[in-house]
Amino acid sequence: MSVQAYSYDDFKSVIGKLPAINTRPDVHSIRGIQMHAVTRAMKFPTTQSALMGYAGLILQPDIYRLSEPIPWQETPDPGRNFELPPNAFFTNTEISNRKHRFEQDKLERNNQENFKRAMRDAIDGAIPDEYKPGQGVGVRGFGTMTLAEIFEYMYRQYGVVSPIELQKLSRQLDQPWNPNNPIESLFKNIEDVALFAIIASKPFQNHSLITAGKCAIMATNLFKEEMREYNRQNPEGDEEWPVFKIFWKEAYTSYDRDRQTMSSAGYNSASNAVNTGGGTNTGGNDDDSLS
Repeated sequence: MSVQAYSYDDFKSVIGKLPAINTRPDVHSIRGIQMHAVTRAMKFPTTQSALMGYAGLILQPDIYRLSEPIPWQETPDPGRNFELPPNAFFTNTEISNRKHRFEQDKLERNNQENFKRAMRDAIDGAIPDEYKPGQGVGVRGFGTMTLAEIFEYMYRQYGVVSPIELQKLSRQLDQPWNPNNPIESLFKNIEDVALFAIIASKPFQNHSLITAGKCAIMATNLFKEEMREYNRQNPEGDEEWPVFKIFWKEAYTSYDRDRQTMSSAGYNSASNAVNTGGGTNTGGNDDDSLS
C-alpha cells in the first residue's frame, strides 16, 4: 500500500480528547483511556496492519496479538538522505525502486513519530499529574516511556484485579454462546476475559482462548462439518486466535446467510399458501430456528 503523509496536527484532530480520569485511577478507567486511544489509532491504516493501524504502539504485545498474529515493530529511521550501498551496481529501474522504497519508509517513519507525539499529548492530558511517576523534585511525568509503557505503568500502579474478579473472569470463559447472537459476541466475551487476565499479569495461554471458543461453538451442535474443516486446516498447537476469528467469522456468516434464506423461503411458502386458498396455521408459530 502507498503511504499517505500525516502531520502532527492531522493526528491531533482525529485523536481529540481522551476521557479524563477525575478520581483515583482503577483498572476500568485506565482501560477506558486505552481503548479510546486504540479506537483512534485504528483510524490510520499502516503498512504493518490495515486493521489495527497504530494500535501496536499503545497495546501490550499479548493484547495486540489477540487481533494481529504478527507482532508490532516500530518503523526504523531509514536515514536522512537516500544512498546506494558502496561498490554495488544497480540498473536505473533498481535505483528508482530503491529510492521509492526509501521515500515510503521515510513517510512511514515520520507518520509514526507524529502519531506518537499527538497520542502522547492526548494521554498526558487525560491523566492528572499526581498519578504520573516522579521525574525529579516537583516534576511528574512519563519521561521517556513509550505509549505502551505508560499504560503498563498505570496498570501496575493502579490497575489491580482482585482474586474474586479473576475467578469471575475464569467462569465467564465457560458461558454458553447463543448462535442467534453474532459470533462476534462470543469473541468479545473471550477477549474481555483475556484482556483483564493480561492486565492482572496472569495471562491465559493462546490455546486456552481457542479451546473456550471451540467448546462454545461445539455446544450449539450446528457447526460439526465446519469444526472438522477448522481442525484440518489448523492442527492443534499451531493455532492463533486472530486466525481462529477469521475462520469462524466466515463460517458464521455463511450459516447466518443460509438461515435467513431458509427463513425467507418458509415465510414466502406460507404466504403463497394463504393467497392460493391453501390451509395454513394463521395462529402462527414464528419460530424459524433450525432445531
